Amino acid sequence: MFPRVAFDIYQTVVKPVSLDETDRLTHRGGGTALFIRNSIDHYPTPIASDSFENTTIAIVLPNSQQIIVSSIYRPPHGIISTDELNRIFNSNNKCIAVGDFNAKHSVWSSGRRNQNGNITNDYICNNNLILLAPPDPTHFPHNGNNPSTLDFGVLKNFSSGDATSLNELCSDHNLVSFEIDINANIPAITKTLKTTNWMKFYDITKEAIPGNPSINSTKDIDEVIKKITAVILTAINQSSKAKIINGPYRKLPPLITNKITLRNQIKKRWQITYDPRFKRKSTQLTNEIKADINQYDQDSWTE
Repeated sequence: MFPRVAFDIYQTVVKPVSLDETDRLTHRGGGTALFIRNSIDHYPTPIASDSFENTTIAIVLPNSQQIIVSSIYRPPHGIISTDELNRIFNSNNKCIAVGDFNAKHSVWSSGRRNQNGNITNDYICNNNLILLAPPDPTHFPHNGNNPSTLDFGVLKNFSSGDATSLNELCSDHNLVSFEIDINANIPAITKTLKTTNWMKFYDITKEAIPGNPSINSTKDIDEVIKKITAVILTAINQSSKAKIINGPYRKLPPLITNKITLRNQIKKRWQITYDPRFKRKSTQLTNEIKADINQYDQDSWTE
């Protein structure tokens, strides 16, 4: 058995690996891809979608169980389709989708939410899926706008994993590393907290459930049970309120996020000019960022 599986977004990998890719057909650039070791049994499982790009494969485990793995890119403009997400998550008992969803929500990201964030969060909650997002931002806009978390994973029937945002690229997106325990089968923890007004529940059921129903056969018993069950479920829904449980994202202070943005800009200049001054400054800022984050974590812990 494979104890864990790891994914790295935007990271160069070393052979021997196979490459499954889906090129963008509308214009140059973009596309999605998955690298996988040749020693792992797998095959492509294309998923048709108009609202997001994807490369999807099935991994076949030694016990013949399969895991669907999908690399996703959702362009920043337009709305993600839940029907198309269903094509991934309804295709198998165990599924992993990771990538740039261009979706922001308070559950996994700081700052303002967007429509795709609301859609994605509702989809995760309604289907009892697991969100796997790093505590640090993954997107640092070059224009200096607030950083956010756009790159994350969504898991079906997995409950153990880690996501890490790594400041190692000059791109406005950080590399994101996912490590998932594929042997953990603990049911997903609900993303909502429900509170019930039991007095309201009592009033609803008191009015809706008949006091002495006429029962003359086993069929009558079954009908009464169905009616009572329906009344109870309806009363629970009408007398309960749900509150979304926020995720554990970490909001880095502007001192650090601004330094990350500056480092990315300088590193990009070095890649264009190969001026050693940019290289030295980029390395200096990278070391400072790591030290600043460590100090920030220590200060937060002591508080």
